[in-house]
Amino acid sequence: MYRRIGDGDDEVLGYRLSGRLTEGEVKEIQREMEAAIEEHGKIRVLCEMGDFSGADPSAIWQDLKFTPTYVEDLERFALVGDKRWHKVVTELADKLSFANAEFFEVSQLDEAWDWIRDDD
Repeated sequence: MYRRIGDGDDEVLGYRLSGRLTEGEVKEIQREMEAAIEEHGKIRVLCEMGDFSGADPSAIWQDLKFTPTYVEDLERFALVGDKRWHKVVTELADKLSFANAEFFEVSQLDEAWDWIRDDD
């Protein structure tokens, strides 16, 4: 499941992920990202992982198919979590994309928001 979080700034998309994501939910997030890219050119994404346990296989496949279409338009990516694999995902995103990706501990949520919004 996902929930949109943040102050409504359309070029900064915030999501709280919990439980398991379905293919339909991934498609909804992708539509939101496409709309923000269309409007702003570059976007920034913050994902708060919470009790996120993963995604259905079809959701993972959907995400993999979509990733090449937005990877150049993702300016910053912040992942907030408390599991080792959360940090590994962030490191991969930093190396495999044009985005500047940073990992933040759950206790650093405010710092993550500051970083994702910072214009430096």
